[in-house]
Amino acid sequence: MFYNGSFPRRIFDIDSDECDEKISRIIQTCGLPKNMSKKQLEDSAEPAIGSYFVRDSTHFRFIHDALEETVSCHFYKFNPRVMFSDCDILFIRDRVRVHSDRKMIGNVDKNIVIILEDELNEDRLKPLYKRLCTELLSGRFSILLTSHLFKNRKFVHIFGTHFENSRRILGLTNTFMKMVSSEQIKNNQSSSVGKWINKHFISNKFRDNSDAINRVIEAIADRSTLMYWIVAFGCYEFFQYAWNKMSTIEHKKILGINYVLNPFVKPFFPLAVLGGSLNIVTQLISSGADVNCFSEFGKHLYV
Repeated sequence: MFYNGSFPRRIFDIDSDECDEKISRIIQTCGLPKNMSKKQLEDSAEPAIGSYFVRDSTHFRFIHDALEETVSCHFYKFNPRVMFSDCDILFIRDRVRVHSDRKMIGNVDKNIVIILEDELNEDRLKPLYKRLCTELLSGRFSILLTSHLFKNRKFVHIFGTHFENSRRILGLTNTFMKMVSSEQIKNNQSSSVGKWINKHFISNKFRDNSDAINRVIEAIADRSTLMYWIVAFGCYEFFQYAWNKMSTIEHKKILGINYVLNPFVKPFFPLAVLGGSLNIVTQLISSGADVNCFSEFGKHLYV
């Protein structure tokens, strides 16, 4: 239920072993008797229908989205490892935050999971880092870049350590400049860009830099790498972390040095302006970016 807001009725099918492993995990996680039958589990779910769940011909579902958020927050207190491993990834994006001051917790919405900065290295959070690493390595950048978590510098640095370790274990050599998004929209699907934005960003939070986001969504692979997405979304803390991990050659590419001599080098500065992060723009200028450079469309950017 945490994963996508529903679960199939076939999970209780006595004649099928398809979901037996999942049933076993549920029983273990919730502290139920090990020998509890599927029939007993189904009978225990029945009284919740109408109050907590609705049931159609194939699935049980939460009766309301707010209930899913409430239950997820309570489950975090009960078993954070399982919650972070199995919950809807959008819950992590929208409902999990890091605070530096314990006193601030009292002013937060009750359906928000708060992690304190001094807790970020605890073992119970390893499934969270693993889950986010999986998203990133799969090319699904948008969840991370729109998450409240990536506004916190300490979280970004600790996540970065986990991410680098994951890359080494998997033998991956892709850098921030080479990891390509799997969320691109091809040229023949350009009419879908608006739908993509609406689907992923219901609030108006990213409307101001929608032009920058459009560019990386529709771009060719070389201009839809993780670093392009970071800049387009104005995710400063992640930008700063990535910048510090990059080589001098990669810095020159981002700054667009020698872009006049090499037409394949497209400076990031115009995209950074559209991305809306003053901190990223300032850092690029202080590092030597040419504010009069051409955009990828061969035009000056007037601000």
